[in-house]
Amino acid sequence: MSVATAAPPTRALRQSAAAPFESPVFAALLGMAVTLLLSWSSVVVVWRTGAFANSDDAMRLVEVRDWLAGQAWFDLRQYRLDPPDGVFMHWTRVLDVPLAALIAAFSLVLPMDMAERATRIVFPLMLHLVLFVGVARLARRLAGAAAMVPATLIVALAGAALLQFQPGRIHHHAAQIALCVLIAEATIAAIQDETLGPAMRAGALAALSLSINVENLPYVMVEVIAFTMVWSARGVGFARALAGFALALAGGALVVFAATIGPSRYFIAACDAFSAAHLFAIAVGALLLCALAAASRRLGGVAVRLAAAAAAGLIVLGAMALAYPACLHDPLAAIDPLLRSLWLDKVEEARPLTAIVAEHPVKFVTLALSTVLGFLAAVAAAWVERRTRFSAWAAIAGFAGVGVLTTFWQVRALASASALAALGGAWLVARCVVWARGKASPLARIAPFAMGLPFTSIFWAMIAPSVVDAAPVAGRAQCRDPASVARLDDLPRGTILAPIDLGADILALTRHSVLAAPYHRNNRGNGALVRAMLAPPDDARAIVEASGARYVLYCPPMAELSIYAAASPDGLAAALLRGRAPSWLEPAQVAGTPYKVFIVR
Repeated sequence: MSVATAAPPTRALRQSAAAPFESPVFAALLGMAVTLLLSWSSVVVVWRTGAFANSDDAMRLVEVRDWLAGQAWFDLRQYRLDPPDGVFMHWTRVLDVPLAALIAAFSLVLPMDMAERATRIVFPLMLHLVLFVGVARLARRLAGAAAMVPATLIVALAGAALLQFQPGRIHHHAAQIALCVLIAEATIAAIQDETLGPAMRAGALAALSLSINVENLPYVMVEVIAFTMVWSARGVGFARALAGFALALAGGALVVFAATIGPSRYFIAACDAFSAAHLFAIAVGALLLCALAAASRRLGGVAVRLAAAAAAGLIVLGAMALAYPACLHDPLAAIDPLLRSLWLDKVEEARPLTAIVAEHPVKFVTLALSTVLGFLAAVAAAWVERRTRFSAWAAIAGFAGVGVLTTFWQVRALASASALAALGGAWLVARCVVWARGKASPLARIAPFAMGLPFTSIFWAMIAPSVVDAAPVAGRAQCRDPASVARLDDLPRGTILAPIDLGADILALTRHSVLAAPYHRNNRGNGALVRAMLAPPDDARAIVEASGARYVLYCPPMAELSIYAAASPDGLAAALLRGRAPSWLEPAQVAGTPYKVFIVR
């Protein structure tokens, strides 16, 4: 046998060995293996106890149960929150559909409570797999097959994102992170291929994301800017993709608007949820983008097209300023100022990154440094790859950059930003892999691994000094223990005036109603709780009686009442914490719980 005939099988063997590493599915499964390793304790806790990691997960389950029990599709009111009128939530049923389907499927072989637990485990893991596939596909487009595994591993070790995909998490954050990556992938595909399919997919995914909630609106705006900037640079060659994107965004928005918003709310402009205001902006913008695409041949030159795109953007802003001016400001502007100062400003995930870092500078390292490094790496990639992939990397830098900027409003934006910024780190690791090939040095072999570590927040959390106070965390966990909350059903059914952070758990685990829960639309119920806790005990009685509460409850290890006591040392909260409940509150015993419960006389 000649050397010539022997060589091909050798190359084939090498290609076969390398093939798994060049598959997005393999990279995604590797990411899932790391996820399960890091999250297995959460799987066990959810399966054994049914614990909720976050109040939003408890409230989401309540919403799904209500729908399965017969509540109307368009009726998003939580009637046991601040009864009798309840609170119309700023969510939609989009995610209720897969959750209800999983619960129904698991209930065929499991009791209902265990079917719910199985759903709460499986659903976030499914979304995590979707995220990893999207990241791997995007990494391959941007930096080749060598970037896929680094990208998925960096995302798997990104603490902010990992937290949202933990088993038990069923709220919308995980879905929105995955959609953000899928939107970016479709946008890059449209930029690179200049084809209609990816452009329309990018528009449809943006509409789907907005229908869930509007937290991805900054990324959708970057997507629109990316399409218009590429059109400005390329003109006629990109016109078809631009028009396809605009039509898919507008058409998709109209479909999800009709599918998720009831006719009685068609003309209500809610700025904190997808509404007529957003549909109006999309319709005007899509019309203008189609006009730009149609006029491409007449708009000769990059400068002329840039001016036309800028004019279109100003027209959209002007139309919004005339029709829905409130939606150009803070979407949470309607929240009661008292609740903002004593509740929302104390919620860690809703605080600006700057405020958190000002208190504990080391938290910049543990929370944000890896994401900032990834963003800077994406900027570097745009410069280094400027001859071949500048537009694609500039778009990724834009997505990651707007995510970083959004953390100056609320730090929870780091979750999506970290998933996108991981691509910058993967680009550097992939280049390091290429450099290390063929080198015999042990240092060269571990160099790609070492290069990837700074882009993972878990790495920084391991080496930076901890500033987490374990006592409040343990106290919150003790107060939200599912077995303890469920024991409240020993009391006759009624409305409970309890801390805001306990409200959703009580709704999910008992038959009771509550006045307060951590939702910004609940101004009345949350306001009743806070004002009662701040008022002197005699004045607080009138507030509590007017609220319709049958019980007053607090949990000593939970820090919430201490905030009210510090703000009003002579108020009801301070009196309760001192063990001096007023005579109009009759103590009630709920055995086996950490709660102090009182019946309103």
